[in-house]
Amino acid sequence: MDKIKPEVILEVGAEGGSITLFGFERNGNWYFTLKTNEGTMLDFLEEEESVDNLVRNSRLVEGIEKGLALLDYYLWTQLNPRKIHKNFGEFILNEFKKRRPSDPRLIRWERAFEKSKLFY
Repeated sequence: MDKIKPEVILEVGAEGGSITLFGFERNGNWYFTLKTNEGTMLDFLEEEESVDNLVRNSRLVEGIEKGLALLDYYLWTQLNPRKIHKNFGEFILNEFKKRRPSDPRLIRWERAFEKSKLFY
């Protein structure tokens, strides 16, 4: 059996780290998992403090709607879009608009969407 390599569906971030929604297709269905990386917080921890919680993975869910629901906990619409998968870009942009209809960050998200059609 071939090993499935997850693709970046959406990566958002800020100074403190990033949140990435990964996805893969199997038998016509898409599955998603979330990875958070707050590695830059390492600089602020005392030597004896745990670094175990700086990188986390979520459970696996089926469907882009449930994938974005994983992100809702982290207020992803308030973060900077870094990568948007071209096959999901329009859906993600529409979901941003639903969640933040008059947000001035919409311009940033529209630019990232346009870029995704070219590169990702």
